[in-house]
Amino acid sequence: MSEQLYVPNKISPSQRVPNKEALLTEALENIVTGYPPRESYDIELKGFWNGPTGIAYLFLCVSVAYPRLEIASKSALHWAEAYSTADGRTEATIQQASQRCGISAQLISYQAVRAAVTKDMQVVDEFVQSVSVIPSRKHEDEWLWGMAGALYLIRVVRHWVPASAKALEEPTSLITEAVIANGPDWECNNHQWLGAAHGDIGIVTDLVLTSPSVAPRLEKKLGQLLDLQTSDGNWAVIPEPKPHHKPYVQFCHGAPGFVLSLRSLRPHFPGLQDRIDRAINLGSELVWKEGVLRKEPSLCHGIFGNALALMPDQRDHLLAQATPDSVAKARAADPTMFEESNYGFHYALFTGYWPSAAWAWFSSTRQESSLIGYNDV
Repeated sequence: MSEQLYVPNKISPSQRVPNKEALLTEALENIVTGYPPRESYDIELKGFWNGPTGIAYLFLCVSVAYPRLEIASKSALHWAEAYSTADGRTEATIQQASQRCGISAQLISYQAVRAAVTKDMQVVDEFVQSVSVIPSRKHEDEWLWGMAGALYLIRVVRHWVPASAKALEEPTSLITEAVIANGPDWECNNHQWLGAAHGDIGIVTDLVLTSPSVAPRLEKKLGQLLDLQTSDGNWAVIPEPKPHHKPYVQFCHGAPGFVLSLRSLRPHFPGLQDRIDRAINLGSELVWKEGVLRKEPSLCHGIFGNALALMPDQRDHLLAQATPDSVAKARAADPTMFEESNYGFHYALFTGYWPSAAWAWFSSTRQESSLIGYNDV
């Protein structure tokens, strides 16, 4: 792969993505064909991160906006139901529950999505029981593995099953207080991180979107994170990066994750809004210049996630580089362009091309896009 992580973007927004609904349909049909729902799976499932659970949630979201859309002659809701039937309950995933509780934790993610799809209060009760024990165990605080991710899952259940709100009040409060008590300099794997996936901005985002009333307690911390933006608009991976550390421009580390987060956080921090606006503008300029990553397009570390951090004109221009035709042409011209970076899981929600594409085409029709599994609820 090329030493440079991106293709410089030096032109004004000019390209558009025609017929996003057709692209959405194509992506979803590729998913059901290449990764059909099964009764059981022979690999360890990891919640939203890898496996059918995140795919089920993707189809559920699509089903609301496109109730008449047919994918392989079936509705999106049909596929949401089909992908949400396998809980992946194995010895490995049961052991997972004591080690992780974020969006990559299979059983708790499964319960959240199954509750969202079925509205079954018995499943809601199982989810409430699962999240209620989280504060008594030692977990990371971040989004992917830790308690911030559990707060996202709570928002999923509250959003799709409003009747769950009362039962979730106490565990939500306990998890929130546990995370805040571990801060404000949170660590993951004994290191402090800044980005959305493992770091401070992701934790602050989940805390505030789940419980807006805690925003005043986090205002100083958010101000400190704004101070760490570099002159080019980026944020380092860690607070004090070594000279050899590469700066990333992607959702999980760097400006795209910060910009997506700050757009969601802005209404909750009136005293910081001018600073947030400046940070968003500067960060967006960097994403525009360096957002066409050479990795295969994906939500976590590719064009799709980067594009969703931008406003419509710039967003569409980046997305136009990631259509199936554009990807094929780029690879034909340069075999090192858009090399796979999905860890061997072609249909993983955040790192696989087709699931990432489906969310990008779906979410990019809005004025401000969101990221599934992070700030869509």
